[in-house]
Amino acid sequence: MIEESFETFSTAVFLRGANQRKYGSLMEGYRRQYAGGRNHYPTTLLTAVDALRTHKADDKKKLKDA
Repeated sequence: MIEESFETFSTAVFLRGANQRKYGSLMEGYRRQYAGGRNHYPTTLLTAVDALRTHKADDKKKLKDA
């Protein structure tokens, strides 16, 4: 139970540390779903990396200017 909780916590910390300019809409979607009673947050680092990898950048023009 402790190991599972630690991986879930580590995954949440990893997602919070992700580039919010690039992945902000993904994270906002997770927060809205959670607030609506649906928890779709990734629970393992592998699923979190996959979610970030497959997410299209929010605004490529803003990223280029930064």
